[in-house]
Amino acid sequence: MSILLLGGSGRTGLKVIEEAKRRSIAVTALVRYKRGPAATLGVEVLEGDALDPDSVRSALNGHRVIVSVLGPRTRQSQGLFANAARAAAKALSGSSVRYVCLSSALLYNGGGLIGSFFRWRLRDALADTLAMEEIVRLNLASWRIVRAPRLTDAPPSPSGTNLIADPTPNTRSVSRSDLAKILLDVALDEREHTGVLGIRLAGKAHG
Repeated sequence: MSILLLGGSGRTGLKVIEEAKRRSIAVTALVRYKRGPAATLGVEVLEGDALDPDSVRSALNGHRVIVSVLGPRTRQSQGLFANAARAAAKALSGSSVRYVCLSSALLYNGGGLIGSFFRWRLRDALADTLAMEEIVRLNLASWRIVRAPRLTDAPPSPSGTNLIADPTPNTRSVSRSDLAKILLDVALDEREHTGVLGIRLAGKAHG
């Protein structure tokens, strides 16, 4: 199994690379700048644009899975998620390559007044994220979307092995290290299904 990683220079992407190396999974990171932090981790790094279908198609080169953990770096990055999904849809047209992408748990209803406040505050980014999900659903043959809650830079949690991708999420935050494990579990799951997944701590009641 080999994975093409989009967003490998960000904090989440670097954790995905570290976890993949720990599992001896081959990873190629498609990044904007080849001399970025991903190059220091001993994986193949390609310089390219994740928003360009030709760039993504060229980077595929035998990879069976794309994992996208792209994230906006500035307020001017509006539209990044939807544009990346459009590029992937064009690059993967007629392909059986699996596409796994990171989304936001704020797209779930709930969370009371706090959840409503953050959905209002981040409404533009969430509109972009929702558009991304719709493009993925309508245009890709094999896909999974992982809606993550608030991300932290905490070390892997003792309960990390019990964190799973599941349609019934019950966590309010997750470390990037634990998220990397979950994303790779989803990417390596070769069952032929599609769907939107949250993050669940097994054994904990839904809520």
